[in-house]
Amino acid sequence: MWNEEIQDIENGYNKIVNWCFFSTTRNRELAYIYLNDLVKPTDHIQNVLFEIKIDCGKISYPYADISSLSYFPNESEILFMIGTVFHVTDVVYNDVEKQWLIKLELEEDRRKATKDNSCASPSSNVSIRPCLKRAVRTLLQRFDSMSTDDIYMVFKKLCELFPTEKEWLLAIRSHCLANHTEHRYSSALSIFQRSIANYENALVIWWKYIDDIELNCRLDIGDIHMEIARCYTHHLVKNDEQAKIHLNLALKNYELAQKSVLIGNNEKTDVYENVIDIHQMNIDYGDNSKETLEMALKNRESYVEHLLKCCDPNDVILAEPLEKLAKLYKFVEKYDEALVNYEKALEIFKSQTSPDNHSTIRLAKEIIDIYTKHKSDHNSALKYQDIIHDIESKEEPKFGHFMPASELHKKRNVD
Repeated sequence: MWNEEIQDIENGYNKIVNWCFFSTTRNRELAYIYLNDLVKPTDHIQNVLFEIKIDCGKISYPYADISSLSYFPNESEILFMIGTVFHVTDVVYNDVEKQWLIKLELEEDRRKATKDNSCASPSSNVSIRPCLKRAVRTLLQRFDSMSTDDIYMVFKKLCELFPTEKEWLLAIRSHCLANHTEHRYSSALSIFQRSIANYENALVIWWKYIDDIELNCRLDIGDIHMEIARCYTHHLVKNDEQAKIHLNLALKNYELAQKSVLIGNNEKTDVYENVIDIHQMNIDYGDNSKETLEMALKNRESYVEHLLKCCDPNDVILAEPLEKLAKLYKFVEKYDEALVNYEKALEIFKSQTSPDNHSTIRLAKEIIDIYTKHKSDHNSALKYQDIIHDIESKEEPKFGHFMPASELHKKRNVD
């Protein structure tokens, strides 16, 4: 692992996502075989041993013990699904063995304050269907760079492995194909029309499962309506009326999806973010009605409350939602609430091991703007002007000292 990456993790980057199948072993001694004994502490590439905390008895997570299927059964292999998110719990350097030990746990486990993320049904009969759907849904964000032939091949294999779930798997395939063509071939009108046709085909299938509690397909229906709305904002097929219709349908289905007993925290986070986007798109369309703005504020407030249940109060992931909430409060002229949230975001940026000076200055300027223009409180603004001055006075010029052109000409004339 690159030394810079390790330093980033030490400095607070506490999330790791694997973008391929991640092979691990329960045999620690076997893992040591892959370490390089010649690596020095000063080398750019370092030895890293990942120690992952999981419960192998559970089947509700994106990993499996494949020892019985492996060509090397003695390796005690645990295979993690593409897109698994890990949370870093500790980073330690072993001077004797000349290696880093990075301890991980599943982000889903860390966030789970309730049983919302469990794949158990309300009657506690464990089902693999919600887990399978969650895993397959991750493919929606992974297939942009793949060929359509590969997409068909992957889903053909999935249907062979899970024949009883074939129909809704094909709904996700249609969704994947629609996303794929939209993102890769955005210049062709016919491709856009094909994307919308794929979205609509997926909708037809999902409506057959509308009462299936385990699949909670309201999430998928909401996602598809939102993607269709985005299609209709493109200049090739621009249709504001259709875009608004699908945004409202997406909003309705997201609200119903959030009520499901099986929705996980990560899925809740996605829903909150999508609903925020919908409200913003409606505002961008010129809908500044009291009802729309109140709904937008309520959703942003709920999103921040949701994140606070999952994250440390000083987690940098909270800063942007707090800032956007403050911005919306400012837009509706609720300046006291805007100040509270701007200041929370500012404190988060200042508390980081490597402070983000650019963001700190930006937030300080927003706070100064409210105090001076809307509250006529110049004394309170001084504190934040001092923060900006302190940062700017400590920053070194990045490109050295530049001589003004007039001085340069004078110097040349003297020489």
